[in-house]
Amino acid sequence: EAVGTSFFPLVAEEDRQAVREKIRRLTPANPVTTAVHQSLSPAGEILWQEWTDRALFDAGGRLVELQSTGRDITEQRRSEASLRESEVRKTAMLESALDCIITIDHEGRIVEFNPAAEKTFGYAARGVLGQPMAELIVPPALRGRHNEAYQRYLGRGGGTLLGRRIEITAMRSDGSEFPAELAITRIRREGAP
Repeated sequence: EAVGTSFFPLVAEEDRQAVREKIRRLTPANPVTTAVHQSLSPAGEILWQEWTDRALFDAGGRLVELQSTGRDITEQRRSEASLRESEVRKTAMLESALDCIITIDHEGRIVEFNPAAEKTFGYAARGVLGQPMAELIVPPALRGRHNEAYQRYLGRGGGTLLGRRIEITAMRSDGSEFPAELAITRIRREGAP
């Protein structure tokens, strides 16, 4: 059905001008280009496709043929959009939470430090990311016990504190100590905890 018809009705209307520009930029010196644009299925559904176009020119440099190879990346785009949306939601929750939320990696280094944690502990997030959490907010007298318990947790892959609320002593950036309520949750993922 497509043979002998124009290619452009297959391109989503909002991308047609960009496709025309892409084709105009092809030259004998630069005959290949790759780009992503939206296409229309026969049912009118928007599909994301990645196209590699190869232009064939005659001896006078005039475009005589355009060979296009495309692959459907619609599911990949939908997955990426879903992931971005999930990240935006997570960031909004972290930023607006009234409780301190601190995420650490398997080495005990800070990965996330929300605004409530900044206010409570007196550190700017950009200054603590990648730093050992225990050295910043666990009082010196308690660090040995904390580090031993953390190593035991890593060795066993679980612990008795997960999912429970406990009272601890925490430390601010000025060295002052205060009582805090703590809840620990493990984020399940591939590889190291």
